[in-house]
Amino acid sequence: METFYGEISGVLDSMEQRSKYFGGELSDTNELQSHIMELKDQLLKEKDDYNVSKCLVIRSFPWKVSVSSLDL
Repeated sequence: METFYGEISGVLDSMEQRSKYFGGELSDTNELQSHIMELKDQLLKEKDDYNVSKCLVIRSFPWKVSVSSLDL
C-alpha cells in the first residue's frame, strides 16, 4: 500500500508542478491548484486512516498477522 500511496502522491505532485508551469495560459489555474491540494490532503488522510486501522488489527489479533502482511 505504501507504494500505491507514493505513486498517487507523485502523480499529484507532477500535476501541481504542471499547473504552476502553465499557470499563465489557463484561466482556471487557481481552481485546479485548489483541487490538487484537496486531493493531496485527502490522500494523506486516507493513508493515515489505513495505517491506524492496520495497527489496530495487528494489536487486536497479533497471532493472526504474519510478517509478510505487515508490508501491505
